[in-house]
Amino acid sequence: MIISITRGADTAHTEGLEQITLHKAELFAVIPAAHRLSGKKTLNLDEMKDDQFVTLSEKFFPFYNSTMTAICKNAGFIPRIGFSANGYVAALATIAAGSCVGIFPRGIVNSIIPGYVYIPIRARDNFIDITCYLRKGENRKEVIDIISIIRNQFCNFGLSDI
Repeated sequence: MIISITRGADTAHTEGLEQITLHKAELFAVIPAAHRLSGKKTLNLDEMKDDQFVTLSEKFFPFYNSTMTAICKNAGFIPRIGFSANGYVAALATIAAGSCVGIFPRGIVNSIIPGYVYIPIRARDNFIDITCYLRKGENRKEVIDIISIIRNQFCNFGLSDI
């Protein structure tokens, strides 16, 4: 039994696989605590158009960059990439140091690293799918049960948007 869970969707490499959306994770603007926008309750993404963004390594997070770029384009700008991090902790540390801003799901922005704030984005497309891939036609009870348990965990933590 093979199940893969990812943030983002890979529509190019799914031959023989079924994709199930488990959760739609809301994306937030993540900015340094001393940033000019840090006191806002919500913001329009285009308010960050002049900032440099931290992104995630394409090697380890292949769908994240395309999602971030797409929502920025929908807001009327192309993000200027200032740094590419190998993981969320490095990205958040870069933001906390005041070097860049970012767009990340709520689950990772509750890190223990001080020095940044997250602000809800006013946009319809401010989410990234958490998806599950499995073989097409998979119908074993154990596999279906595992997927159901995972999906229910999102509901139990008040995170289900689907």
